[in-house]
Amino acid sequence: MRGKGKPFKPGNSFGKGRPKLPDDLAGVQKLTPDIVQRIFAKFAMMTSVEMQAALKNPEATMIEIMVGSVVAKAAKEGDQSRFNFLLDRMVGKVKDVVEHQGADLDDELDRVPRSKIIELMKGG
Repeated sequence: MRGKGKPFKPGNSFGKGRPKLPDDLAGVQKLTPDIVQRIFAKFAMMTSVEMQAALKNPEATMIEIMVGSVVAKAAKEGDQSRFNFLLDRMVGKVKDVVEHQGADLDDELDRVPRSKIIELMKGG
C-alpha cells in the first residue's frame, strides 16, 4: 500500500498516461538506426547520375534527401572528414589497436620482492 491512498494495482496507470505524440513526430519516432543505415548504404552505392536523380525525386523522403545530400557532398568535395563521420555513424568506429612490447606489468611486479613493495608503500 502506498501512503494513505488506495493500493496500487499492477497494470493500472494513474492519470491519463503519456500524452500522444503529434502525427508529424510519430513517424520520426519509428526511425531506427537500421533504417538510416539502409538509406546510407543505398546512397553510398549509387553512381553520380543515380544520386542526382534520387535527390531530385519528388517522392524521396526527407531523411533520404538529408542522407543523400551528405553523401553527395562528401563525394563531390572529397571531404574525408565528412566521409569518416558517415562511416563512423553507419558502420561503427574502428577500434584503436594498441600494441605493447615488453614484459607485462604483472610479470615485472612478480619479480619484485614483497618486502621491497611494502617498503616502497611505506615511503621508504
